[in-house]
Amino acid sequence: MWSVDGLLKFRDYGIGIYACIDGYSRYITSIDVGLSVTCAFSILKQYLDVLSGNENIRPTIIRTDRGTETMLMANAQWQLEQADNAEALFGSTLRYGTSESNSHIEGWWNELTKGQTRQCQVCIHN
Repeated sequence: MWSVDGLLKFRDYGIGIYACIDGYSRYITSIDVGLSVTCAFSILKQYLDVLSGNENIRPTIIRTDRGTETMLMANAQWQLEQADNAEALFGSTLRYGTSESNSHIEGWWNELTKGQTRQCQVCIHN
């Protein structure tokens, strides 16, 4: 299962960060820094780029919130699963829930912000 989500802490500065983490290995499969984390085409491209670089790797399940940016990625995941199993249901390839309950990616965001952004905030204020 891959957990995907965006980090919105820098939205006011015009910076968006979107990442995907493998729930088993805790390996970051992708991270994208750009102008927005709410663009469905950008999230889809990021997902497909990871898959095209790793022909034998595709998550069985994607864990995400119900944000509008995830709809194209979710559909691509389902269509790829249907190519292997025509009987696959949409819900069998996705797990939806709140961002806060997406513990794999949220835990990584917390570690990232503890290790980097809080240090930077201290430097800016001094």
